[in-house]
Amino acid sequence: MDLSNGYLTNLLTYIQPDITPVEVVCMYGYRGTMAFMHRDNSCVFEDFNRTMEEYSNGFGPVPRNRWVGLVTMFHIMKQPTKHWTIIFRSKRANFFKTYYYNVTCQDATLGYELNFATSGHGGGGCGSCMQELRGNRFSTFDQDNTGANNCVRRFGGGWWFDNDTDCTVSFLTGPMDGPDENNHLIDAPPSSEPFMYLQIQLQRYL
Repeated sequence: MDLSNGYLTNLLTYIQPDITPVEVVCMYGYRGTMAFMHRDNSCVFEDFNRTMEEYSNGFGPVPRNRWVGLVTMFHIMKQPTKHWTIIFRSKRANFFKTYYYNVTCQDATLGYELNFATSGHGGGGCGSCMQELRGNRFSTFDQDNTGANNCVRRFGGGWWFDNDTDCTVSFLTGPMDGPDENNHLIDAPPSSEPFMYLQIQLQRYL
């Protein structure tokens, strides 16, 4: 299916980084970029407060409100030659874009620990607002790696939370119909904005 927006060719296709093919949205205009996570507040509600098994295997409809899966992410990112692009458009029409380079993800035995080398931003002034994710393990309500801080229960979605009382300064898997701070990509919580559209794009350099 062609999902072109007039200047960029987006296609629904299948990739097979491991045994099972996975349906994804690929942006062929950006050298093999795929949407790892896609959320659209104008579409049907999708609950992102899921189990670790669901976050591992993926859930949600393609191409809207989709989490491709941590297992797929691990197999794509076995070599540190990848980068993330975070795109966030708020209901107030503000637009933010941040890049993270040489991203790696460990396997399930290490909690899908996330790391990256450098970061930069392409607009909106949110800066390196996901720096604190570096070295964190992924947590869900049935497998919370934040101990007594109970970050998943407090925020309502799986994420690479810090194991401290603040939990995180950026969060993209909260309730879609909740208050403004439930999903944000800005360091200071008072500046957080409700999202209309957000996406994590993953690119493997060729």
